[in-house]
Amino acid sequence: AMVMAIGLLALNRRATMTALIVLVIVGIAQVYTDLPHTVPGTLNNPPWREMFTIVGQRSQPKSIVLVDMINPVGFHNYKLPIVIFILVAAVQLYVPASMIMERENILTTGKEYRFKTAPVDPSDPLRGKYITLNYTANTVRVQDKDNWEGNETVYVLLSADKDGYAKIDGISKIKPAKWLDFVKAKVDYPPYDSTMVIEYPFKRYYIEESKAQGAETAYRESNTDTTHKTYALVKIKDGEAVLKDVMIDDVSIREIVKARKNK
Repeated sequence: AMVMAIGLLALNRRATMTALIVLVIVGIAQVYTDLPHTVPGTLNNPPWREMFTIVGQRSQPKSIVLVDMINPVGFHNYKLPIVIFILVAAVQLYVPASMIMERENILTTGKEYRFKTAPVDPSDPLRGKYITLNYTANTVRVQDKDNWEGNETVYVLLSADKDGYAKIDGISKIKPAKWLDFVKAKVDYPPYDSTMVIEYPFKRYYIEESKAQGAETAYRESNTDTTHKTYALVKIKDGEAVLKDVMIDDVSIREIVKARKNK
């Protein structure tokens, strides 16, 4: 279920919702088709067949026969497997569905920030279906440098600078109040000279494999050319963040790749 959820989150919003609907339909169909094989005594399997044979032998022609279709054939013995089967199927659908709905909620109601990007390390190339993003606002000065450890969970307080890009106002180990703008992140590198490097949870931008190489090329070119402005649109709500898009000169990188392919 986790793998399915991660795969669905890599799609755009319309494709994600379509895939979720298909997943639900397939799950229901699977429960229906697997039930006769998993739980005896359903549909055309015993004990239904034997039950109707017995009833047919004992009944009189043209008589009305009322049959208790549960207890006389011992179907109560199969109630627990049915319940377990349905619960397992429900959990498998709930996990990806809840992750997708949470993501959609952040995209719909979260506050949008523009994170200015920095050039990608050449030693960290395109990896499969996503490009790795670096950000300029990823360092913060701390007073007690020995109080921080690598990979430690932290909360980064945010605001917008004069150009409208995200900047770090502070950092905390304790979750701030909900009315503040903050994002949950990790310590990438512990402070050496009181400067600590932050790793945001939105460092990967997933894109269709057929467009990934073109997106990587466009991203690298825009970051090395100072005349272009490249930034990530990120929605933030209660510390959680969703990477919405990567923009180059206020145009979605997907649209840029699409336009280049059509030339």
